[in-house]
Amino acid sequence: MDFIKRDWKTYLIVIVVSIIVIAIGKDICSYKVNSKYDLDYYSAKVLSIQKVEELHNESNDRKIYFSAKILDGPYKNQIVNAFQKVENTDAYKVRDVKENDKIVIIPAKTTGFAQQGIGDDALWTFSLFKTSNYLLILVIVFLIMIVIIGKWKGINTIIALTITTLLILLVFIPSVLKGFNIYVSTLLCSIYIIISSLLLINGFNKKTLCAIVGNIFGILVSAIIALIMNKVLNINGLINENYIYLSLVNPEHPIDLRAMIWSGIIIGSLGAIMDVAMAIASSMHELNEKMKNKSFKSMFASGMNIGKDSIGTMANTLILAYIGCSMSTVLLLFSYNKNLLYLFNIEAIIIEVLQAVIGSIGILLTVPLTAFFSAWLFNRKIKRIN
Repeated sequence: MDFIKRDWKTYLIVIVVSIIVIAIGKDICSYKVNSKYDLDYYSAKVLSIQKVEELHNESNDRKIYFSAKILDGPYKNQIVNAFQKVENTDAYKVRDVKENDKIVIIPAKTTGFAQQGIGDDALWTFSLFKTSNYLLILVIVFLIMIVIIGKWKGINTIIALTITTLLILLVFIPSVLKGFNIYVSTLLCSIYIIISSLLLINGFNKKTLCAIVGNIFGILVSAIIALIMNKVLNINGLINENYIYLSLVNPEHPIDLRAMIWSGIIIGSLGAIMDVAMAIASSMHELNEKMKNKSFKSMFASGMNIGKDSIGTMANTLILAYIGCSMSTVLLLFSYNKNLLYLFNIEAIIIEVLQAVIGSIGILLTVPLTAFFSAWLFNRKIKRIN
C-alpha cells in the first residue's frame, strides 16, 4: 500500500501511456492476414459417436462421425454433425474423439472435406482437442501466487506482464508482418518494456533509474554484438522449415530472416539482463542506505562483488533456458550425426549458441555499468569522486 501512496502518479502515468502506445501501435501496425489457413474455429463438446468408417486404404485410415454442441460464436448451443479423420501415417497419433470431449471444430466446407452420404450432414470437421482451459487454470494459479507472495508489487508485476504481452502480440508482431524495420521495432519495444516494467514494479526513484540505464546498456551491447556476429557468420536465416514459411508470409514486404534471428536474441536475453540490472541497482540502493562511510570507490567495488554471483547464476539460467527450448532440434541433429565439426557449423546450432553467449555477454557488461552508474548517482553530491 505504501507503494500506491508514494508512486501512484508514476503508476497511473505508465498505465495510461502504455494503453495509448499499444492502441496507436496496434492501429499503425494492423495487418490483415490473407491465408487459406485463417479459418473460423469454434469450441464444441462431443455428444455422441454416430459411426466409425474404415477407409481400407494403404494406411488403414478411418473417419469417426459424431454429433457435437457448439459452445461459442454465432452458432452457440447448436447441435451439429461432424467427423474426425484419423490418419495412421501421421508421426503424431491423435486419439479418437470420445463422448464429452471438449474439442475445436471448423466448417468442413471451408477445408475441402465435404462428404457424401452421411457426410452431407457432416458440415463440420474436427481440428484438435481443446486443452486451453487447463492452461488457463495454470496461468490463474500462477497469477494468484504472484499476488499472494508479492502483495502490491505482485499486482504491479501482473500489470507489467500484461503490458509486455500486449505490446509483443499487438504491436511488435504485426509491425514485422506489415514490413516495418525489425531492428528499429525490436529496440523500441525492448526499451519501452524495460522502462514501463521497472517503473511499475519499483516506482520512480534512483534505484529504478540505475536499473533502466544498466538494462538499456546491456541490451544495446547485445544488439551490436549480434549484428556483428550475424555478418561474420554469414547467417542466412533459414534455420528450419518455419523460417522458410515465414519468408513467404508477406510477398510485398518479405520478412528479413536475419533480422528476425537478431530480434529473437535481443528479446530472449531481455528478461535475464533486466533481472541482473535490477538486482545490482537494488543492492546498491541498500548499500547507500546502510553504508556509514560510503564513497564511489567502495560502492562500486561492492556492486561488482555482488554482481559476480548474479553473473554465474543468470548466465547459467540463460544457457539452460535456450538449450531446453531447442532440445528437440539438438537431439535430432545429434541422433543423425555426432561429428562435432559438422554439428557446430549447422546454422540451427550456431543460432542457439549465439543466443546463449550473446545474452550472457549482455549480462556480463550490464553488471559493471549498473554498478558504476549507481555508485556515481548515489555519490553525485560529493565534489571529489575517490
